[in-house]
Amino acid sequence: MFYNMNKNMLYGKKQRFGSFFLRIFVPFILVAALLGGIVTYLLVSIYNTSVDNGVASAEERIRSNVNEAVTEYQDALAGAYVDGINYDFETADNKFTSDVEYTCEMLSAIAVDGGAAASLYYKDSDGTLTLVAGHDYRMFFVVTDDNNKKFKLSCTYEDYQKMMAEAPRYGSADGLPALSRIEEIYVKGTSFWISKYSYYDYGDDVKVIGTHEAPMDYGESDEKSVTVTEIPDGYVKLDTSKGYHFYNSSLIGSGAVSRNMDYEGNIETLVADLGDSGVGSSSRVSRNCDQGKHNTDVVPIGNSYYLVMDYHTDLVKSSFGKAIIATWIGIALLSTLVSLAIAYVLYRSYKSVYDMEQYRRTTSNAMAHDLKSPLAVISLYAENLKAGTNPEKNQYYMDGILDEVRQMNTQVATILDMAKAEDVDTKLKKTEVDLTGIVDTVAQIYNEKISEKDVQINISGACTVFADEALMYQAVVNIMDNAVKYVTDGGHIAVELSDKEVSFVNSSEPLDKDTLTNVWKPFVKGDNSRHGHKGTGLGLSIVKTIMDRHGFDCEMKNVDDGVEVRLIFRK
Repeated sequence: MFYNMNKNMLYGKKQRFGSFFLRIFVPFILVAALLGGIVTYLLVSIYNTSVDNGVASAEERIRSNVNEAVTEYQDALAGAYVDGINYDFETADNKFTSDVEYTCEMLSAIAVDGGAAASLYYKDSDGTLTLVAGHDYRMFFVVTDDNNKKFKLSCTYEDYQKMMAEAPRYGSADGLPALSRIEEIYVKGTSFWISKYSYYDYGDDVKVIGTHEAPMDYGESDEKSVTVTEIPDGYVKLDTSKGYHFYNSSLIGSGAVSRNMDYEGNIETLVADLGDSGVGSSSRVSRNCDQGKHNTDVVPIGNSYYLVMDYHTDLVKSSFGKAIIATWIGIALLSTLVSLAIAYVLYRSYKSVYDMEQYRRTTSNAMAHDLKSPLAVISLYAENLKAGTNPEKNQYYMDGILDEVRQMNTQVATILDMAKAEDVDTKLKKTEVDLTGIVDTVAQIYNEKISEKDVQINISGACTVFADEALMYQAVVNIMDNAVKYVTDGGHIAVELSDKEVSFVNSSEPLDKDTLTNVWKPFVKGDNSRHGHKGTGLGLSIVKTIMDRHGFDCEMKNVDDGVEVRLIFRK
């Protein structure tokens, strides 16, 4: 990373962004995965605890209600209830059966998300198990007598749908019937059959009317009464004049869990495993199924009764499972995004240092190469002067040494200009700069060279820019120097100024693609051998640096009558 770069990172092959990303992502995702594992463990533990608590709560309530029903049953057998009996559902055996059936069906639905199905078994003195209640999806109807004693009658879901064939449904075609009134029922043992009811008729086309909680408004309707003529054998009409009461709210729907439950078939073995264990013990068996995991709890609840609770658990489909999935998706996305952001910052820092180091090495090598040539000439001429082998050339040697020294001075001065332009620690002294005046001044400086080459120069327009005047002057000097140096003899130089840019065009042969691409880089001198010009190769690089520091732009391209350099000002 940028704060621990070794020599291989700076001087070796340039590192790719992907390597930075992996250095950040791998440890980050490992730490995030550890935290995700902790969160997953906690969520799984909470889910399992909530399931156990829900099942235990339902089992306790069922145990309490069943024992209450057992006590009532035993009191009835002992003669505690001496009321007259008009129907079979009032007998002690039938009332006990209907009470525990109702308890198992209704309370098991609240055990876990998705519900459970409870069954009640009785173990006689011979050890034989008998199913007392459960294993059947039923609808319940509560009838109350004048003594406020409640009798829970029931029927199968299929029979209920059959007797309510004409009524519209809530929610879907197989939903519960949408009734307005229940007027008459028939009974047989603990079973009921509705023989007369009413519903709101919205027309033949309306068979589904929203949900039970939020019925939809279909406008005006007529209340339609239905009398069921086909009553199954053995049923007798409930005579309400004998003190029996029921209401619309007497009809109680049940959860559909028992309807689709795959019950455990080896209850005898589970009960046997409990041995003589009393209330408070339990036995559980679990197996995988197409709805997740099927669990069966066998719990002794006293009085030789055993509660069997069948229920499904599916962590993935639960709210906890969704939270776990969301957690891991969040970990993956967050790890990737954070790693990308950190890697981007580190890579940019590294690239800046790497590019600067490469630039420094390139600059040092180029400087050494450019200074080596004049030093070699100076050394040769000095040795000839010392040897005195050709006294008649002494003046030539001395003039040559002075020329090379001047060339070296020019090169050093240019390098210093480059360093000044690159010094980001030096604050730009921005003012409103009149570039038109700067261009005119620089043109006067190069007037003699322009005249020597018989070049026509034309300056038009005006430009004022908010910038550092000294640096902008340096940029114009370097561009004009380049234009004068490479303009063809007898050619022309055109300078056009506007608020958005300054254009310098000099007649010249077109430049090749590589030169145009690299011309702004340090120590790129173009085709000097062909033109016979000496230079440092830093002039246009200094222009590029100056423009970049101001947030401006520059470009060079071939045009019809030569080469154009543009200084582009973003305002």
